[in-house]
Amino acid sequence: MAKDLTRRELFDLVWGRPMTKVAADLGISDVALHKICDKHRIPAPGRGYWAKVAAGGKPPKGHFREISNSGLNLVRIYGSPLQALPEPVREARAKAMAMASAPPVVVEPTPTPDLHPAAERLKHFLAKGKPNAAGFIDISDAKTF
Repeated sequence: MAKDLTRRELFDLVWGRPMTKVAADLGISDVALHKICDKHRIPAPGRGYWAKVAAGGKPPKGHFREISNSGLNLVRIYGSPLQALPEPVREARAKAMAMASAPPVVVEPTPTPDLHPAAERLKHFLAKGKPNAAGFIDISDAKTF
């Protein structure tokens, strides 16, 4: 989904609301919006601008300058294809993302009474082994196995 704006319209958008909110409406990240503004020579609010406005201050606003390069006057923004998805698909995707970020399930190892003799010797050797300077236990001793 592409959205066409003029430089002036984009300037008014980024100076009218925080870039994170404008970018969300356009379906892109605030970093991408800032890069678009740089490319099209549109001044953007600096860090802390909206905090100063919220605190009742009047920080200086950027100045819009017309440019002679007409190729830069039209700004085409391609938003995320996720916004074009149907609502049930977006809900299912959000649910899957939430499940993926849940803490992992920890499975405690079950004791195995009948280990193979070689595995039993390795277990015993590792239990009494001392880590080297790198934190590893050297098991290259051929006599052990």
